[in-house]
Amino acid sequence: MANHAFPFRGRSVRYEETRYARDTDTGRFLKRLELVDFPRLPAELQTQPTRDERLRRNGADQIITGRFRQKRREFFTGLRRTGFPELMHGNDYDRSEVLFWFAPDFTGLVVFHFTGWQCYPAERTAFYAGFMLHLRRRGFIG
Repeated sequence: MANHAFPFRGRSVRYEETRYARDTDTGRFLKRLELVDFPRLPAELQTQPTRDERLRRNGADQIITGRFRQKRREFFTGLRRTGFPELMHGNDYDRSEVLFWFAPDFTGLVVFHFTGWQCYPAERTAFYAGFMLHLRRRGFIG
């Protein structure tokens, strides 16, 4: 986990960055061990087609979810397209934006969790474009 800040609309928006590697045997994404863990995200995530029609109406054709623990999912959100092929958008129950960057070959996943911050729907296109520019400047993507 790494803590970063992203400048957006004159504000510094903080986010946590958590990396996952795909387990080719199970198809799940496994959280990489780090010195400081971000406990909000589970050790494993899995993508699946959306079955819930409400999520589909909101633009989420896929979901990403953690395992069930005590009859509850550890994590759950719909994945919506952003206009950037490798970047998907979701949210968290604590009213946080979450962006998911999938490696082009789907062997890795990086989750950007904007704890306690939400983007207005009308600003999402600018948010995605600005964040992708931020990642380029950081050298995260080419």
